[in-house]
Amino acid sequence: MKAFLALVRLSLLEMFNAIAGRGSRKQAVSAGLALTILTLLCLMLSFTYSASLSVGLKAVGALDLLPGLMSVLALLMAFLLTVFAAGGMLFGGKDNDIILALPVSDYAVLLSRMLAVYLENLLIAGFVLLPMAAVYVYSGGPAGAAAVLLAVPVSLLGSLPPTLLGVLVGFAVTWLSARVRHSALFASAGYLVFLLLILVGSFQMGNLFENVGNFRQDIDAALHGPLFLFGLMGDACVGNFPAMLLLALVCVLPFLAVTALLCRSYRRLLSRMHGHANRGNFRMAQQRGQTPVSALLKKEAARYFGSTIYLFNTGFGLVLLAVGAVAACLRRNDLITLMAQETGLAITPADCYGVAAAAVCLMLATVSTSCVSISMEGRSLWLLKSLPLPGRTILYAKAWFNMLVGWPITAVCTLLLWWAFGFTALQEVALLFASAGLSATVSLGGVAVNLIFPKLDAPNDTMVVKQSMAAFIGIFGGMALAGVGILLYISVAASMPVELYLFLCGIALAVLCLLLVRWLATAGERRFAAL
Repeated sequence: MKAFLALVRLSLLEMFNAIAGRGSRKQAVSAGLALTILTLLCLMLSFTYSASLSVGLKAVGALDLLPGLMSVLALLMAFLLTVFAAGGMLFGGKDNDIILALPVSDYAVLLSRMLAVYLENLLIAGFVLLPMAAVYVYSGGPAGAAAVLLAVPVSLLGSLPPTLLGVLVGFAVTWLSARVRHSALFASAGYLVFLLLILVGSFQMGNLFENVGNFRQDIDAALHGPLFLFGLMGDACVGNFPAMLLLALVCVLPFLAVTALLCRSYRRLLSRMHGHANRGNFRMAQQRGQTPVSALLKKEAARYFGSTIYLFNTGFGLVLLAVGAVAACLRRNDLITLMAQETGLAITPADCYGVAAAAVCLMLATVSTSCVSISMEGRSLWLLKSLPLPGRTILYAKAWFNMLVGWPITAVCTLLLWWAFGFTALQEVALLFASAGLSATVSLGGVAVNLIFPKLDAPNDTMVVKQSMAAFIGIFGGMALAGVGILLYISVAASMPVELYLFLCGIALAVLCLLLVRWLATAGERRFAAL
């Protein structure tokens, strides 16, 4: 037991060090502040959704469905936010050989690493269920204040199923990686199909929430039938102790049993994964030369498309943008009707320009490969630094690759929106200009952030992409930049034509890009040389 607790402590410290860094008080304070902001954001979002849903449920006499419905949201969020990280946390440690050589069982090693994934799920589930319980009590739920206390054990138990499902997905992806060439391509395609199914299911769930009064009996039957896990969580939250006991059995026993089953192949899979090598067929052929920048971009592309966690964590906004653009082409009238219902105004296709521009900028701002591109070099950074190239050329190439990933797809999506809603040519040019400026700013700013908060000693890619300070600032900082622009228009420049405002934003972003280029060429290059 003592050895197992030491392994758990090691896994948790490894996860925290990926965020805070080792031996740096400044980085630890910054990481604590970032986690605090993220926690407050999750609590605010959960409270907002719980409050709005409780109003509709209470109006139709179905408030008792609130805990069960929010349990669906809690577990879905927990699974989606950790499924990409599970494989890296289980198999990506650099100390696997040392850990497996210790006098501890494979079961203890696997379980300790699974508990690190479980902790992330627990935080997410708790941030959703605790505000929900408070809203439930405030809305007059019969369980009273006990619902807030009961949400704690429900979160503890309910976080086990998404952890187990994420671990199974991680095992499947790792097994594929150890046996198939170009496994990252297959894994990325599988993740993309899975996420699209989740998006379709989320839209259907949204329609179900809107018509909850008409389907009250069907929802209740589903929560106590095929979706019995969420029904058990909802019943346990309102004081049903037999449901709490049954929830514990349903969550704990499968978790322990599947862990025992997986541990039989854990050591073998680790060995196969680290010992797997592709056999190449070598032949004499003429070699083609290429420019240094082209070679750097090719290297960035190979790493980006060869890492599923890197690809989806920095490119998921493009998936949402593409889905939205296609939906606008296929379901334009439905979208316009929905906007008219939400605003209470008569909406025409031309009126959708401002909303479309805001959505495009917000999604594009999440595409930030450059904020972790230096950290992804890891201990092989010296190879880049040994090239006969100025440091600024390497930094510019990382920023340029981010633009190549994000802006061309965004441009195609804006053309689809132009065709769907009938925007004018001037409006399309303004959106393209502003989005190009935003993509360049996020790209250059991401490199600058990664120079300030490098993470070159992470045990795996997951720690860099999902749990580093640079990743947090790079992605949320871009969204904050786009959000500030939207808020300024709403509060200050609402009387100005949207296309004129976009042109002004594009000019301001171009000036900011020049400042970032200058910084990277001077102080940024010195920081890169000192890494």
